Amino acid sequence: MDRVWGSASIHRRRPRATSGAEDRKTLVHVGDAVAGLELANPSAVLANPLAADQVLALRGERRLVIGAQIGRGSLGVVFAARIEQTIHARPGRTDTMATPAAVKVIVPVFGRDPEAMAAVRKAVRCGALVRHPNVVEVNDFFVMNDVPCIVSELVWGMSLQSLLARYAAAKRRVPLDLALFVACEIAEGLCAARSARNLDGAMLNMAHHDLSPRQVLLGFSGEVKVKGFGMRVGGGVSSGVRRADTDVRRQISFMAPEVACGGRGDGRSDVFSLGVLMHEMLRGPRFRHDTSARDMLDFARHGVVHRSVTEPLLPSGVGAVLDRALEVDPRARYPHAGVLAYDLRREAFALGVGDGRAFLRTVLFEMSEGLGEPHDTERGSVPDV
Repeated sequence: MDRVWGSASIHRRRPRATSGAEDRKTLVHVGDAVAGLELANPSAVLANPLAADQVLALRGERRLVIGAQIGRGSLGVVFAARIEQTIHARPGRTDTMATPAAVKVIVPVFGRDPEAMAAVRKAVRCGALVRHPNVVEVNDFFVMNDVPCIVSELVWGMSLQSLLARYAAAKRRVPLDLALFVACEIAEGLCAARSARNLDGAMLNMAHHDLSPRQVLLGFSGEVKVKGFGMRVGGGVSSGVRRADTDVRRQISFMAPEVACGGRGDGRSDVFSLGVLMHEMLRGPRFRHDTSARDMLDFARHGVVHRSVTEPLLPSGVGAVLDRALEVDPRARYPHAGVLAYDLRREAFALGVGDGRAFLRTVLFEMSEGLGEPHDTERGSVPDV
């Protein structure tokens, strides 16, 4: 799902229009929870049941006011929205409290695929139980005319994919301190989903199954949030290969070997995907740009990660963490993201990298305002934006 712009009917100021796709400068990013969803029959599509200015009743005397359509992808459309709730401040007087939100409409036919619909419901229920600063919140879920709609948090900022594209265009790597901060925050989000508990207090042990830069949102306040937990219906790449070639290549690039071979994967698979993401930030893409999708899948099944003779030299501790995360054998990797987060945070502290939100705020501010190349956080002080 491409990054999108806000609606004038919901936000006071409409950001200036831009051109381009994945690497465009983005001021609003929809924090939807289903960008990685795969379907058994993606060609079958129902009509979109939502429209601008439509008002829907939610649980708890809340109203969902639909704004303009602000995004479209191969799996559905996204609307800006606001959640309104009447507040009884005093006898005889009421007020309205409004909260910005995003509504993702999944237009492929779920109503005709009970298994897929059940999987989506389960993933949404589990996702709603995760409340953590590094996870995009899922607020509500409803079905209209057999079409599932997910209400979630709206994150101002851009995706990690857009950030990587900007650095790649400038022929630069993400600075070490910024990359370590972002990776640590992602690991904390993965750990939060694993350790979240249901209403009975049982651990969810939830994995992501589709971690990639598109699933990581970077907010203007310096926050890092992961979205899309558990929303990949079906294992392996059997359903994914029917999508557009660009989507297939992007999905394969971050696959663990056991997932590329058709397995469901677990928390260790997420560790591998995070390792690939760290590799892309610190060393470069996993595969060469001229690699075909077929070759990429074959390489992914064998756990191949491209190494360049010109790649930067990493601190030994950081390199050791990265190498363990990228082990081909799942038993040799970190057992889950929580252990990886501990080791990575320890190495970051040893290098003097602590809270990197000020660095991230500066980088995103410069990108959004078109102030030239990404800020080099390793050169002197960084102003607080």
